[in-house]
Amino acid sequence: MKAVPALYAIFSSDDETMYHFGRRPPLSEDFRHFADWAFGPEGLKLLEVIIYGDASFRATIQDQVVILQRNATMPNNYDIIRH
Repeated sequence: MKAVPALYAIFSSDDETMYHFGRRPPLSEDFRHFADWAFGPEGLKLLEVIIYGDASFRATIQDQVVILQRNATMPNNYDIIRH
């Protein structure tokens, strides 16, 4: 199977919202800064998703995958889909 290049970004939300919905602790500050840049006005205009971790079909550690998706309605222009 041919590998498909993918670029995914991190959702930058306030801690209260993440905990309110039972999500894991916030992502690292460096990762959030990268996502803010990537989805921001100076970032990658065509970027739609950032995936970090092993997202292969039969990955054994699914809880180590982070998926961010562009969402213009969010304050940082992206939302966390999985973390």
